Amino acid sequence: MKWLAQNGWDEAQVIMKEAGDKGSTAHNAIEDLLKNKEVLITDKYYSEITKQLEEIKVEEWESIMSFHSWFKQVNPETMAIEIVVFNDEVGYAGTVDYICIVREDVKVGRQLIKKGIYIIDWKTSKQIWPSHELQISAYKHAIAEEIKKVIWNSLSEEEQEDEEFQDFKLAILQVGYKMNRNGFKFTLVEDKFDLFESTRAIWAEECANIFPRQMDYPISLTLEDKPEEEDKLN
Repeated sequence: MKWLAQNGWDEAQVIMKEAGDKGSTAHNAIEDLLKNKEVLITDKYYSEITKQLEEIKVEEWESIMSFHSWFKQVNPETMAIEIVVFNDEVGYAGTVDYICIVREDVKVGRQLIKKGIYIIDWKTSKQIWPSHELQISAYKHAIAEEIKKVIWNSLSEEEQEDEEFQDFKLAILQVGYKMNRNGFKFTLVEDKFDLFESTRAIWAEECANIFPRQMDYPISLTLEDKPEEEDKLN
């Protein structure tokens, strides 16, 4: 409320849209990197604000650089990129940013990133909010069995017996993070699926019977009367 009061509603909406645009550009560029495409600082990505292709801004490039740095240090093995997942039993779907295998413990600065199978979500925000934790927890419980089998078969016999690879680990990677020297922050997240289900149940109770208002509109308008068919013939 204080932030809204300081910025005003219109300005706050602009700031939010710009932040979303920045996040989309970083996401798209990271996806290109993971697909082994070269990303140039002069590349252009579609902007929801201007509705056209825009060159990467400095802050966006810093986010992309920080992801590049994280990847080079951790050296994960990619299993899936931007994959859509469904949980038909509960009734939801989402898009997972990244699933990977980290085969060896890695020390990044003072942080130890342990080996394992990771579901990772990219964020350009300065904070990790409870909704982020619920989001990635929900992803874990929507991974298809076919995907799990592919990942499991990618492990060595030794890894399949290692407790570190028995379950998905959840993490949020904040790119363009300015509070440390790395430029990124890698945070492990606990599985909070039970809290997600409770939140969803509250939403269903409040919104289950609410539907968008339906409106009928004419397909065209004119200020001139259309001539009768007889007049057209004459």
